[in-house]
Amino acid sequence: MPLKAADKIFPEWIRFCCSVHYSRHFPEQLEFLLKQTVRKLEELAEEVRKKSNGYPNNSISGDVWFNGAVVRNWSEALGYLFEMRQKPQEKAAVL
Repeated sequence: MPLKAADKIFPEWIRFCCSVHYSRHFPEQLEFLLKQTVRKLEELAEEVRKKSNGYPNNSISGDVWFNGAVVRNWSEALGYLFEMRQKPQEKAAVL
């Protein structure tokens, strides 16, 4: 799935994880889902970094800039979830 399309799905994913968090059910499964989510964000951030053409010293394509903005927004949403869960180290890592 292209990152642009996934941008519409990720907020729902975070809402789902927040719902699981608030329900206090399935804590082990939530931990697993969050670790997988962080891993995917790390992969996407690395992909953006590799394609960034040395930005800000060089120009950057619109698609790469957009993808970087998407990953940043996702990281902020995930950081908020870690804040709610009182996990400051995880929040700092994703931000």
